[in-house]
Amino acid sequence: MRRIRAILQSQSEPESGMTLIEVIVAMMIFAIIALGVAFTMTNVMSLTRDNRERTAAVNLAASEIDLVRSFDDVFAVTDNPSTKTVGGTTYTITRDTSWVSSSGADVSCTSGGDSLQYKRINVRVSWPEQKAQGANPVQADTILTPGSRINQPTTGTILVSVTKGSGSGYAGVTVKAVPKSGGATTITETIPATDADGCSYILNVEPGTYDVSINVSGGISSTQSTSTPKATTTVAEGTSSAVAFTYDKAATYNVNAIAKPNPAAEPPALKLASNRDVSFLSTYGAFTPSSAASSYDLFPWQSGYEALLGAYAGPTTEKPCTVVDPSAWEPDSTVDPALAGSRMPGAAADPGGGVTVDMPVAAVTILGQSGTLYATQQTTPKLPGEPVCTTTHKYNFGTVNGDVTIGLPYGTWSFSIATGGWWPTESTISVSNVTIVTGGVIDTAANVVTLDPRVAP
Repeated sequence: MRRIRAILQSQSEPESGMTLIEVIVAMMIFAIIALGVAFTMTNVMSLTRDNRERTAAVNLAASEIDLVRSFDDVFAVTDNPSTKTVGGTTYTITRDTSWVSSSGADVSCTSGGDSLQYKRINVRVSWPEQKAQGANPVQADTILTPGSRINQPTTGTILVSVTKGSGSGYAGVTVKAVPKSGGATTITETIPATDADGCSYILNVEPGTYDVSINVSGGISSTQSTSTPKATTTVAEGTSSAVAFTYDKAATYNVNAIAKPNPAAEPPALKLASNRDVSFLSTYGAFTPSSAASSYDLFPWQSGYEALLGAYAGPTTEKPCTVVDPSAWEPDSTVDPALAGSRMPGAAADPGGGVTVDMPVAAVTILGQSGTLYATQQTTPKLPGEPVCTTTHKYNFGTVNGDVTIGLPYGTWSFSIATGGWWPTESTISVSNVTIVTGGVIDTAANVVTLDPRVAP
């Protein structure tokens, strides 16, 4: 009886619960399974989205190819970047075109070669997710063959390229070609204005030498010339020659002279020479206009210009006069820390627009003079680290009466005054009558003043 009661009691007692370790292990296993399921679902969703976006990109590329094939005029098919939004995703469609010559080489309107045969078109479609993944964009290619022969076997082509300051093609520019020697007496083919790529094609040109020019109202070339740009090219039968222009509407730069290094007290209004030189420095070189002004029309390089007082860029037979550039002076290591000169920040203007650019100027006050004041630049350096200027410049400050503060380029200077009616007599001014406003040293023995851009403010 006791045995039966023990058996029944053992069956009625509940089993002991799970331990804490078993619970933690179970939760970890569940977390791993859940994470794997989530990762798998995320990958599936990502692949689905990628496939959907890539399918849309393929359709956009195919549509762009169909579009270019619908053009009747092969010359009307140009580079054409565009964007289109599909399903909330913005796609960038890039169309690149190039002519293919008879030898199979790509030809642009900036380079000549063999005769033009057909046009190759490459379409690329990209979108943000594809770029983030580092994947390749969707691409499609096709070729377009002109409906008729571009040139006769005995003629050639002149390719004309016009590029803006931004580097993009200049559309709508009028092109003219005039026979110079050999060839035809006139161009009978109609010369189209430049297309969206800045290209124009002069077809069926008889072999010979031609002057090619362009015309843009209010334009200026990359060489800072406002004259109608012209180039000479020679055409041979069965080939193409190229003429390239960099041309744009001029930008106006207003020059603001500022005494540097900063004087202890604000100087009076600076008097500048009537025959002063102003130089403009860009990433494409230096340019010194031929006449003095308060504003200048310049080619609108996107990088802009820095302005310097003085003739930095001399004639092609001379070396640049770098002494007028404060950053060209070697640092003055006689003090600690060493002092160095610096230019003022440059500025950039849009084509047809305007901007003010600051120009660093050294300043001196000439005391008690009456007559026509002159300052003459010296070619021999006086200070360590002062650049050499191989040319001399004499600046005319006009009539003065009493004390006058003048602005000068950096470097070494002497001064003179001219007096006396129709036949004036010019005499040297003693540097004892000169006070430096910005920074520099006075050499009484040599009777010169050296204006140093490295002096601390």
